[in-house]
Amino acid sequence: MLPAYLTIIERLFTELDLLLNNFVFNGYSALANYLKTPLGLSVVLYIILMGLSISQGWVKLAMGNLVKASIKLAFIYMAAMNWGWFSHNVVYFLNKGVGEIGSVLVSATPVPIPHFAGEGINGAMQSVLIEFTDIGSWIWNRGAWNNISPCLTAILIWGFGYAVILVAIFELVLAKIMLAILFSTAPLFISFTLFKTTHGFFDRWLGACVGFALLMIFVSSMLALALSISQWAIADVYLSHAINISLVGFVPVMIVGFIGVGILLKASHLAQSIGGSVSTASGSALLAGTVGGVVGSALTTLKMPAPALRATRNFMNAIRRTLNKGG
Repeated sequence: MLPAYLTIIERLFTELDLLLNNFVFNGYSALANYLKTPLGLSVVLYIILMGLSISQGWVKLAMGNLVKASIKLAFIYMAAMNWGWFSHNVVYFLNKGVGEIGSVLVSATPVPIPHFAGEGINGAMQSVLIEFTDIGSWIWNRGAWNNISPCLTAILIWGFGYAVILVAIFELVLAKIMLAILFSTAPLFISFTLFKTTHGFFDRWLGACVGFALLMIFVSSMLALALSISQWAIADVYLSHAINISLVGFVPVMIVGFIGVGILLKASHLAQSIGGSVSTASGSALLAGTVGGVVGSALTTLKMPAPALRATRNFMNAIRRTLNKGG
């Protein structure tokens, strides 16, 4: 039976993705079913009251604007309650896109990272974890009761090497779990765009989604750089089975460990900063404006034949008057 550390990262993320996909689907479906009736009734009531107010002259609003607003509300309601549309255009795009970007960044590192344990960022982490574990084991086996320095060196190599891997795993798992929670509550926050007073909740939700999606990208890119530096520090030691390492052989791993942990923590701060700036950019206004623009352009297209018919009628009347005068 193979040791658990040879496949632990690949198995962890495979199982995590499966569990989170089920959680997102079940949570989204449950919340959508719960909100479908009250939200639909509120939309219908809003349209009825606005139509009554316009017909009675209580509100100065053109009927075309009411039609545009009604179509916009219907589109947002459909997007919030339709899992197939949301999963294909949002969940799949973010999860698949982030994974592919991470794989591309791993392949672009200055020092090649081994991928004997798998492809992509997960395979790179698994490969470097195996190298750290094997190097520590080889050095540990050189120690004895009367020679404990190899044991201390092995412990330090394990400690600093595992620190980089564990921080990266924590950041990626955190981003995946938080995105799953945000996706499962999407019907609630998308419905907040229906009413102007609740736009701020959607803005902050959108900023959080962008922040955690960027966290996965930034962690993948910075982890690729950290693993590249780690590979530079331990490649020769790994190939020689740690035979030529000295008492202070842990120093390169220690330096790389500090650098790796530092840049991974900075990635989290950077992603959340950018995500927060997205939330202040009024994502609800962007969504509502996009939907309104599409609806408005469609209505404008429908109205285009009327001016053309009017111009043709005027032209024909002018010709008729000219012929009458000539006769």
